[in-house]
Order: sequence, then C-alpha cells, then structure tokens
Amino acid sequence: MFSGALTAVLLVRTAALRAVPPLELLPVSIGINEDRAVARLAGAIQVGISDTNESPSALAMRPGSEGAGALRDYLEGAFPAIASALSWDEVGGGSLLLSWQGKEPGLPPILLASPADGSSGIYVTVGATVGPLVAILEAVDGLLSEGFQPKRTILLAFVGGGSHSGDAGAAELADYLAKEGIRPVWALVEGSDVKVGTMPGLSDPFALIGTAERGSATLRVSASREGGGAAGAPSSNAIARVARAIAHLDEDPFPARVRGPTRELFLTLGPYLDPGTRMLVSNLWLLEGPVARALAQRPGLEPAVRTTLVPVRFSTEGGDAELGAASTELSVGIAPWDTPDTVLARAWGVVSDLGVEVVFPSNRPAPIPPSRVSSSQSEGFELIQRAVFRTFPDVIAAPPGVVEAPTPGRYYDDVAEDVFRFVPLRAEAGTGVGTRGTTERVRVPAFLDMIRFYAGLIREAAG
Repeated sequence: MFSGALTAVLLVRTAALRAVPPLELLPVSIGINEDRAVARLAGAIQVGISDTNESPSALAMRPGSEGAGALRDYLEGAFPAIASALSWDEVGGGSLLLSWQGKEPGLPPILLASPADGSSGIYVTVGATVGPLVAILEAVDGLLSEGFQPKRTILLAFVGGGSHSGDAGAAELADYLAKEGIRPVWALVEGSDVKVGTMPGLSDPFALIGTAERGSATLRVSASREGGGAAGAPSSNAIARVARAIAHLDEDPFPARVRGPTRELFLTLGPYLDPGTRMLVSNLWLLEGPVARALAQRPGLEPAVRTTLVPVRFSTEGGDAELGAASTELSVGIAPWDTPDTVLARAWGVVSDLGVEVVFPSNRPAPIPPSRVSSSQSEGFELIQRAVFRTFPDVIAAPPGVVEAPTPGRYYDDVAEDVFRFVPLRAEAGTGVGTRGTTERVRVPAFLDMIRFYAGLIREAAG
C-alpha cells in the first residue's frame, strides 16, 4: 500500500497529465481532379500486368524484365508537368529518384520515399504500398499547377521491389545520396498510419508517427542425438529438450519496459484512457515495471514494451525420436533497447543447462538491429503532425512510436538527420486495411486524403 504522502503525489501527477488538444488547422486547399487522379492511379496499377504472382508495378521495376522502365515511362507520360519540372534518375536496380529543385539550394532537402510496388484489391483500389507513390505525384502536380516553387529541394524516392526486396533498392538509394553528399534534414517513409481501434480502451483515432523501428532475427534452438553440448545436460531425447527450452523461453520472457518513443506514446495517449490506466501511465517514474508488465498482457501491446520470441517452425531428423535431432526456429522482434547480441546472450542464459544449442542460423537472413530513434522534438516531426491534423480532423493525437517490424526506411538513418515512418492511411482493427496488413488496399476517398496530406506537407515544409 502507498503512504498518504505518496498517494497524494500519484494523484497530483495523474491530474497534471492532461490531453493536449489537437491543432485546429484549416483543411488543405488544393484542386484535385478526382476522376483523373483515380484514372492515373489505375493506370499505374495496370503497368506491366503479368500472369505471374509478381505484382504489376514490381514487375515493371524489376531489372532485366520486359517491363523494366515501364512504370517510369507511364508516370512521365501521365504527369507531363512533373516530367519537365523535376529531374528523374534511375538508381540501382529499378528505383527512381526525382528532384524538385528549391529556390534556396543552401537549405538541406527533405525526402519523401515510397515503394514502387503494390497489388490491386477487390474495389477500385490500389495496394497501400503503391498508393502513396501516386498520391505524392498528384500532390506535386497540383502544386505545380498553382505555380508553387519550393524554397528547399524536395526529393522523391520510389523504391522498386516492395517491402522485402525493396531493402536492396532503399540501400542503393541511400548509398547514392551519401556518395553525392546529399543529406536530407528529414525523410518520411512507410511504416505506420492512423490507428482506429488498435489500442485497448481507446476508440478514437490517433496517428502513430514512427520515430524508430524494431529489429528482427530468426533464432534456432536445436538438440542433437548425442544429447547436447552443455555439461550435465539432461539425457532425454532431442524433441523433449527442445520443447523444454521453448517452454523456458516462454515462461521467462524478455523484461518489459516503457522507454523511448513507447513512453512518449503512452504519455500522449494517457489522458484519453480509463482513469486507472491514466494514473499508472502518469506515474511511470515509480511504476514503470508493473505498468510495463501489465501492458505486455494486453492484446497487441507486447511488441511495444519488450523483445518478443514467437516459434514459427519445428523440424526433426531421423525416424526414432530417441535418436533423432530436433530444432525449432523462433521469429524475434527486437526492442529498440536490445541488440541481436543481447538477444542471443539472454536466450542462451535461459536455456544453457538444457542440452540445446542457440544460434542465428546462417541459412536465414542476418539479424536486423533496431533503428536509431529520430527526434520527436524536431521541426520535421511537427510538420508531419500538422499535416495529420489538417487532413484528419477527427484524430485526437499524433504521438511518436515504434514500428513493429523493420522497413526499408532504416537505410536512410545514415544519410538523413531524422527518419519518420508514416503513411496517411487509416488502419482499422479487423479490416486488413492498412500499411502492413495482408490485403494492403486503400479505397478511393482514402487515396484522395493521401494527396491532400502530401500537398499540405510539402507546401508548409518547403513554402
């Protein structure tokens, strides 16, 4: 129980945690020819249609394919004003870098990046990945038609290959910028979105602007038929030893913490949560441990507060369970305060006496460390917040946060002062609509909102 004095402190701090009203900004005023915008969007989707499983625009951007360069040709034809006003460069194996030269070349540029990949859905829709690409171009086209000329250079990076092979394209673009000595003051890439119904106890929409992203790895736990490599290991069969190791890892998870962007997220949303949660969040200075453990038990929140391990594959060798070898692979989501080395060390510490081996397997992708954390106090972050409130007036807050999985945006960490991860799209729980959902689709009204978001952001950031 808390003493009377301490209870008073907790209550005072709870009362002091007040909601910051969202900025009341006028909506973006930009002329959008909706029919033409949707038609150009549909045209971009149709480029390079193939009977393969590869999405049309990915095929168009894939080097060596018959459709290589087809997307660029289509976009230059569909957006003639952009084709003449901006410089276009192909970088690496199928990415595009467009430069809109600013009036004051001494100002560092800003970078807007989007995958040049996506798949159509069952509506008049576009994949949530390719949608931002066309929306950015529509925004630039609209600003050009108004005679807008940016003060600082605007870089548009369209990365060929999608969310997995797109890593190579983003790496090539980042290398190109570094070699050219181009260092954006901030970059906006994919990763997060407007959340609706994804936070337990909060029904109002909020925009999570990713200032960091978790790392990832595959961890293999295996046992050989000889009985393992640890002194004094139990002499049971390999399957039992691996099963015991997985049980130990599940029963002794990584410590839960409320730190960095996650702490800012809950402090920002705290005033909108129930009174009990609000009291806990407002007193993290004292209650971080129990609060973090409680949050880890809530649906969907565990990745925000700890490194997670999820078994995804189990295999055995040999026909006799007593004699055969066994292994399981775990998908690891690495929290910003951990590293691949600390993950391996802690996992080994939990199971070292069980006669198993713990490694990052060489036949799987190398571990990806968490990204660095970008500043939520910077001008770039504030500009993105303002664009959010201007486009989505019902959004209650736009806090920083951590994106659950690695994105190609991490490659810009070495060239941009700050990297922010956000797409102006609503992700509604249970619908599959969102930037990282399985369907990755976006309806036409949402596409038009994306255009308004990017137009307002460019106008204020470079006007």
